[in-house]
This record gives sequence, C-alpha cells and structure tokens, in this order.
Amino acid sequence: MLPKNNITFVTVFKEFKSFHLRKDVGMIPFLMGKKLGTKSKVFVTEDIDMSALPQSENHLEIIKVPYKSKVCFYLYVLYFLRKGHFIVNTYHYKKSNLVLNFFLKLINKKIITYIKLDISPEYSKGMFDRVKWFNRIFRDTLIKFTTYISVENKLCYEHLRDYGMINGKLLHIPNGISLPCMQELKAKVNNKKNIIMTAGRLGTEQKNTELLLKSFIESNLSNEWELVLAGTVEKSFMPKLEEAINLHNNIKYLGSLSERDLFNVLSVAKIFCLSSRWEGFPLVLPEAAAHKCVVIGTDVGGVRDIVNGGDYGLVVSAELSLLEAFNQVEMLDLDNMSNGIQEYCFNNFDWDVIISKLLLELTKSTAR
Repeated sequence: MLPKNNITFVTVFKEFKSFHLRKDVGMIPFLMGKKLGTKSKVFVTEDIDMSALPQSENHLEIIKVPYKSKVCFYLYVLYFLRKGHFIVNTYHYKKSNLVLNFFLKLINKKIITYIKLDISPEYSKGMFDRVKWFNRIFRDTLIKFTTYISVENKLCYEHLRDYGMINGKLLHIPNGISLPCMQELKAKVNNKKNIIMTAGRLGTEQKNTELLLKSFIESNLSNEWELVLAGTVEKSFMPKLEEAINLHNNIKYLGSLSERDLFNVLSVAKIFCLSSRWEGFPLVLPEAAAHKCVVIGTDVGGVRDIVNGGDYGLVVSAELSLLEAFNQVEMLDLDNMSNGIQEYCFNNFDWDVIISKLLLELTKSTAR
C-alpha cells in the first residue's frame, strides 16, 4: 500500500461546472483531499464558484486550464502530472480517457488511474462486445493502463465482473449523500404525509412520467394520497400534465426546486417514486432514502441497491407493475420501512463511508 500522505487525488473532467461540486464529480475529490491530507486537484476549463462547499474546509484546488481544445487540455494535464504520486480519476468509458491513462502511465509509473463509469444496467449488458474488431484491439490494449474501473450499482457490477480484460480492476462504488445533512435529518424528519413524490426531467422518454401519472390515477389509493411532481417539463408533455392536474385535485406540480426546497418536500413525503426506463444511479435515490422516503421504482440502476432488494420499498418489474405497486401501498408497514431505509442509507450511502472504501481499494497496491 502506498503511504497516503504522499498521494494527491486528481480529477480530470473537462466539462466540469460549478453545479458538479455537489455531485459525485465534486464530492469524491473533496472528500479524498480530506482523507489524504492533501488538496485534491480538479482540472477544468472555466471559472468555478466554490460557495457550494464548506468554506471552513479547503480540500480542493481548482486548476483552470487556459486551453479549450481537447488536445491542449490533455497535454497540459500530462505535463502537470509528469512527476509525483497521483490517483487520477476520469469519468465515463470513452477513448479519450483510455488514451489519457496510457500516456499517464507512460510518463509516470507511480500514477494510479481510475475511471468512474456512469452507465445503466441495460447499457452494461454486453457493453464490451458492441465494438468493431479494430476498436476492440485498440481498447484491449489501452485498458491495461487503467488501474481501476468502478460502476455505481450492483446490476452493472454483476454484468461486467466476468470480463477478463477488467479482471481485478472492477469496483462497485455507489453514489451517496453527505453525512452532516444526515445527522440533522435523523431528528428532523418525522411528520410524514400521504405524499408520493417524484423529481426530474418530467416527460422525457427516460423518466417515463406518463406511466407514473397513469398508474397513480388508476390505482385504488384513497383520496388522502397526493402525487407531487417537481422538475423541468418537456413542452410536449405539459398539456398532459396540466390535464391530469385539472382533473385530479390530488396531483400537484411544484416546478423546478432548489436543493433546499426539494429536501423540504422529501422530508414530508412518505414515498419517492422513480418510473424511469433507464438510469445509472440517480443521486435523488440516496437523498430520498436519507429523508425516510420509502422507494417505489422501476427495475433500473440504483433502485434494488437503495431498497436492499425489497426490504425498504418495491421494485417494479415484469412480475409487479407500477399500478400493482401503488395498490399495495396502504398494506405496507411504511413507518418501519421508512426508519429502515434511512438507517440503511446512513450505513451504505454516506459519502464518507463510500470514500473510505474507495480509498482502501485504490491504495491496495502500487500502481500497475
């Protein structure tokens, strides 16, 4: 294992913007810096507003690369990282990251390279088989220079773990939520109401909001239950949403919410529903679980993980439709499930716990 105080964590993400600070792209380097005792470095191409992070804890250094072109950006990164002990983190499975890792290992043998994937279980099935022979040779050669690859949910891990080319490289690292927020929530979130909440890009093909509206309207839930929707709305979907709201008093649309307002709604909702056709691991799932929301969701990335296979919610599948799931709601022990999902979230989806596990994995051996 490498001595941690000699390692600097680096994130290379050309598309990084201020809002990423509160997402995995920002939280991972921030908390890595805290644990390593050295400032993590994030390479970006534009000014970043750091106010989203605690000002009392400065574990992050933003390095603005003065070049917009991809080639110049990566050359700048390579020059900067030519000496020293680094864990270099990139995002998404794409050629540019594989090439970057190749050159990083070529110029600095002490570097550990780590790609965090953001893929759905549907995409992960056979993802390494959907390439032409030339690209496959190119990939199989370059992937040797990537030390670790992680996926966000267990289904993706199961789909990919048997591929020989990533044998010993694959990690399961979920998305999480920060602990300070959780500690406050433990005492705060108690007065729950009969609300089913959803949030996201409403009306898109991915979010499948039509299924959510139809299932709620046709369910046998009593009139005491409300469906509350938040987020942006596709123009083509707005007439359907307005019609549903006009015809049913217990369907409400709140518009786009700030993080604080979203958390306020989650704190009173009994259920969070995800009706998506595909997902990687949406951050709203651990956020909902931390607010004691029992989760009902289609069988997409992260849902089985957050409900622990079905202990703290319902997974919609071929055997259980969303309509049938809603019909079962009033028979569920929502109070116990609510307490259980929050405790499970604290133990498994706290960023501090996740980063400790990730750091242990990344520093198990010297760079390959």
